Amino acid sequence: MAEWRAWKAKYQDEIVDMGDALTPAGAVCRSAGVTDGPYIEGKEVIGGYMIVATSSLERAIQIAKEGPMTTNPGASVEVRALAGRAQKSSTT
Repeated sequence: MAEWRAWKAKYQDEIVDMGDALTPAGAVCRSAGVTDGPYIEGKEVIGGYMIVATSSLERAIQIAKEGPMTTNPGASVEVRALAGRAQKSSTT
């Protein structure tokens, strides 16, 4: 927990939402209806999310690489831009 607290303190100005873990329960919505789910391979499960506000993708990658969540064996972090923010940053 000390690693988490130090990492969060270091990037507190850029971490907009620490997010939350996601439960395995859910639903799949399609035009044909709604079913229980999601039904995906275990290796594709998204365990949680976090939102950071940075000046670039490279900065977001730096923050993710330094996070304690990448030290677990087999763990990974996917870094992606939110569509609305990406459009704003590309026009300013």
